[in-house]
Amino acid sequence: MKYITQLLSRYGRALMFGAWFYAIIGLLPGQGYQTFLRPEFGILLAVGLLVLIGFLFAEMGQLDRELHFSLNETIHLLILMIPLAYLPIARGTSLDSNAFQRRWTGLSVENGGMTALLNTNTDLDISALQTERAREVSVANLCRMPRAYKNQRIAVTGMIHRTPDIKERFGNNACVLFRFVITCCAADAMPAAILLIGEVPADWPDDTWIRAEGQFTLREDQGKPVPTLELSGAIRTAKPCRPYLY
Repeated sequence: MKYITQLLSRYGRALMFGAWFYAIIGLLPGQGYQTFLRPEFGILLAVGLLVLIGFLFAEMGQLDRELHFSLNETIHLLILMIPLAYLPIARGTSLDSNAFQRRWTGLSVENGGMTALLNTNTDLDISALQTERAREVSVANLCRMPRAYKNQRIAVTGMIHRTPDIKERFGNNACVLFRFVITCCAADAMPAAILLIGEVPADWPDDTWIRAEGQFTLREDQGKPVPTLELSGAIRTAKPCRPYLY
């Protein structure tokens, strides 16, 4: 135990800074950090990398000195290392139906959770809504300005989710299509969701990415408007390189 304490006293901080440096370097290529953050925050990670380099060089200059390392400092060091243990698990994954069920506040465009999505930075472009060809629209835009798309033919991409409550309220051919909208990072992500009415193959499991096409309407449910896509067709599609909306 004494030997381990001596090692931590001499090399603990340098190892921690080095591990964080390696972790951030691994997130920058290919914009892997977008698993957790908005794309614009890549510059902040780059700044953090420069700061880590400074700390690492400062610590390297003191390796020949054995510093006092108390129990509290050991605990602090371990706490700072915990996120690094989580990174290999989290990389390449994204929020799915499990997170959707915990964060979902309902389909109505007038409830509190959906109102929060109305203030996101998602751009809105409805200049070509009057064309006969289906207009590609994001789920966030449909929730943000549903009346602007009412009775229009649109196409939207997202993940599907089936719940007994949705089937009970809207029928057996109903499910939800959703994507997560990020304001800052994955921790504050909220789902934007619309109701799908139509034949979605039963062998398509939850979290299947699809491109759905049909007529967008607002269906009344319990006195509230529900954004609804009446399907004319749906196909499976690959997971987008950026699964979140911003």
